[in-house]
Amino acid sequence: MGIKIYGDVLAAVNFTVTLLILRLTGRLLGVVPGKVARYVSSLLGAAAAFILFVPIRSVWLQLLYRLLISIFLVGVGFPQLKGRLLLRAVGLFYLVSFLTAGVVAGLLWLFPSAGFYTMNGVVYFNIHPLLLIGCVAAAYLVTELFDRFNARRTPPTELFAITLRRLGRTESIEALADSGNRLTEPFSGLPVVVVTLRAVWRLLKPEERELILEPDPASGLAGVRWVMLRTVGEECLLPAFKPDALSVLWEGRETPTEAYFAVTPRELEEEGRFSAVFNPKMIQVLLR
Repeated sequence: MGIKIYGDVLAAVNFTVTLLILRLTGRLLGVVPGKVARYVSSLLGAAAAFILFVPIRSVWLQLLYRLLISIFLVGVGFPQLKGRLLLRAVGLFYLVSFLTAGVVAGLLWLFPSAGFYTMNGVVYFNIHPLLLIGCVAAAYLVTELFDRFNARRTPPTELFAITLRRLGRTESIEALADSGNRLTEPFSGLPVVVVTLRAVWRLLKPEERELILEPDPASGLAGVRWVMLRTVGEECLLPAFKPDALSVLWEGRETPTEAYFAVTPRELEEEGRFSAVFNPKMIQVLLR
């Protein structure tokens, strides 16, 4: 007896799975998908799944279609990534997809009564909704564990030289790789480097310096993004700015990346060894 395929179920499942994979890819990449872009990408992923109904005999055409769709979905979900960083994100997207598929396949093997149908690289699950939710939750857990293991591979060095370029000026700043800093700019999803006012004084306009010394989120100053910094027993809003260029010195070479920098008027350490703090995922993903 043939299997019945319902278009609404196919769309709903692929929307959910694409959204999950984008979220997990962002965790491994250290960059959050755009708040609206992630849902647009997931909708496109759901629409792309309807290729299942198209009779394509060529395996190469199927592979080409999946590759182009993957690049498109990642490009839409992470609009801030370009060039090499986008290709790296596509690679992580596939890695998460393989991890998720492996977990789901294992659970289906444990529950052989659950059926599924595959065509043109698209899988349609004819299983109980609770089992599908369990599969997704298990895949998420496995990827979380992979993320924790992957985080341990951060280079042993704690301090790195970060170069910021803005307003035609350049500053080289000693920065601490701190996994506790998970700040991202809310609109773009880009990571945020927290830096002292003293270190980036020359990179700021006079009105921006005043805003840092006397924070006013309602000021409406152009080019300013506000991020919430949470520390032990304290929360505060910091103004963040997009540099013209940002690079990290690693093993004798400068590697450019994308990030905002948020400025605090306080010193980050009494000894003054460093003037900035950033998430080490910026290194373990971009510089490996």
